[in-house]
Amino acid sequence: MTAPTDAQAPPRALAVRFEAGESCAATFDDRWFDGVVEGLARQTRRLGQLARRPQTGLLHQYYIQAVAVLAVGVLILVTVR
Repeated sequence: MTAPTDAQAPPRALAVRFEAGESCAATFDDRWFDGVVEGLARQTRRLGQLARRPQTGLLHQYYIQAVAVLAVGVLILVTVR
């Protein structure tokens, strides 16, 4: 394959517009798509931290949590009926 001659090469204005469009697409990708992925990862990490918070490993803490959940459940059942 041979190198394009001046007659076959695209006009410089077209190349400049393509480079500007490429830059715009890269900016859009960096800000929007990467932002969405990073935000989703941040929220997932935060939910994981919240889920691990009550896991102390101390048995009496688990008993207290179970009693609290049962009390709220009974309260809801009494309120609804």
